[in-house]
Amino acid sequence: MGGHWLIGYFAHNHGQRTWSVEGAAVQGHNIRIAGFLSMGEAWHNNHHAYPGSAMLGLYKDEPDPGWWVLNALHNLGVVKNIKLPKELPHRADLVTEAANLERRVERVPEECEIANFIRRKG
Repeated sequence: MGGHWLIGYFAHNHGQRTWSVEGAAVQGHNIRIAGFLSMGEAWHNNHHAYPGSAMLGLYKDEPDPGWWVLNALHNLGVVKNIKLPKELPHRADLVTEAANLERRVERVPEECEIANFIRRKG
């Protein structure tokens, strides 16, 4: 996509950080305003913190349409073996920078009513 490089530039240079990765030459940044429009790609600090996670918008206030699609496909049984941050190996080099994590609501996989309806009809 034409704007992908723009998101990449800002996501590596500007924006909010929840975590930092010790020893990493490049840190990711979350670009809140672009989270929805980028299908979740703008939650780049989250991606740098948990690169193996299928979910990039880790909290309810981080819109992640890419995750919504994966979650629905998982509910349909089309996508399997989804990895989330809690299922990934512990990272000793990951340092929490945000002071308010205990007040934020983590996103979790959810039952998708539309996928359940389709599965029942099939």
